Amino acid sequence: MMARPNPKAHGFTLMEVLVVLVLVSLLTGLLMEGFAYVLRLRFSVTTQLKRQRVQQLQEHWYRNLLTGLMVNSRDEPTLFKGSPTVLQGQSINTLDAHIGVLQTFTLTLDIKGDHTTLRYQSSNAENWILGEWTAGTAAFSYLDYQGHWLSDWPPKFGVVSQQLPNAIQVHIASETQPITWLVSLPGRTNPKPRLDDLL
Repeated sequence: MMARPNPKAHGFTLMEVLVVLVLVSLLTGLLMEGFAYVLRLRFSVTTQLKRQRVQQLQEHWYRNLLTGLMVNSRDEPTLFKGSPTVLQGQSINTLDAHIGVLQTFTLTLDIKGDHTTLRYQSSNAENWILGEWTAGTAAFSYLDYQGHWLSDWPPKFGVVSQQLPNAIQVHIASETQPITWLVSLPGRTNPKPRLDDLL
């Protein structure tokens, strides 16, 4: 005699298999979408961190260069000159010489259309790009001892009793993020008095 098949011993029905497949595909889709979102977020954060590191390095170079500005002796003409787009002076913190070595440098803001480039050039004829931004306006400005911001140094009008401004600022009106770097130069605006000056 032949044994009858047990109705409970059957496998899954077609409907049950289809429901499981639909649920698995929905979960897989959600997981893949979440994974793609995490990857996009990671890429965005990494890009921002890289951009921030570059800006910090550029600002460090700018600040280091300007904090090393030196004044001339009283017998020499003033070597520090500044306009809205060009800044010239002598620094002991130039980018291409040992720290403490006095060297002449020039910072230039090249503005061409909506593109701005900050260039560094030393007396060694080194010419480096310190930064590039999508910005149509950028300028240096100089703070005098009375607290006024000037576009040129030494000032065109009036008597200047100091060789260096109290502070130097560069403002770059970038489309992504405006940049303003301010470097204070307190206490170094005039040369130290010599014995001949005191006698």
